[in-house]
Amino acid sequence: AMLKMPSSVTLAGSGRDTILFLDPKLTVEINGTAIVNASADLHDVTIRDLVIEGATITKRATSNDPNQDRRQRSYQMAPSRAGIAFLGQTVGQMRNIRLEHVTVRNCTHNGVAIRGASQVSIINCDISDSGSSVVPGNRLQHNLLLTRVVGAEVRGGQFDTSPWGSGIELTHSRDVVIEGNEMARNSFHGLRVGDSQNVRVTNNLVEGNDGLGVALHTFADGSQGIDLRGNIVRYNGAGGILTGTETKPARQDNILTANGGQAPERYAEIPGVAR
Repeated sequence: AMLKMPSSVTLAGSGRDTILFLDPKLTVEINGTAIVNASADLHDVTIRDLVIEGATITKRATSNDPNQDRRQRSYQMAPSRAGIAFLGQTVGQMRNIRLEHVTVRNCTHNGVAIRGASQVSIINCDISDSGSSVVPGNRLQHNLLLTRVVGAEVRGGQFDTSPWGSGIELTHSRDVVIEGNEMARNSFHGLRVGDSQNVRVTNNLVEGNDGLGVALHTFADGSQGIDLRGNIVRYNGAGGILTGTETKPARQDNILTANGGQAPERYAEIPGVAR
């Protein structure tokens, strides 16, 4: 069964030898999330030094083809299973949530989803191979989903190989730092930011995503105060960095290399920026 996390608790393991294995019989519709918040005003919680496994079979039972199990999880009819879902009811309702040295892998729903929280820290985590095409559909689940958060930092992590989603999806949030992460080989975008304010994206590797490396999308009002600096954005299928007309980020010292597609990379007028 899923673990309901109460406030003022630290859940600590001993590293990769500590694995929370979600019951193979469970799906999101029937408690198929490994860890959820016990109350909408969750506060002062730390999870660290452990692995959350979303696959329905153990590693020893997988096929000889290392990609076969991932292909099965990518199908729309695969069991809908999530890693961590901390869901508040209002902007910033939950507070002081910290994930450190946490691995979340092989979830068909979101690997980690945090909605309605303030002061969120995600440090040195590996949240990968999650976000499939299960209900409500492809491009709507991701490795890491942050929405309606205030005051967050995502540092030193890996957010890779989502079967249908993005490495990091950040929407309707403000005062966020995304620094020193890898967002690679995701089926959608490496990083998508929508309708958010004061977001600093620095010194990340954004590589080999099927969509855009960094997508700054407008859902309603666009984003303000977006700062892109020192990122390496390369080999992304649809383009390197694309901004909506309402979003005008500050950009400096980013390196864009061998990005494809038709998405414009409007860097020519900005001095000191490599294309």
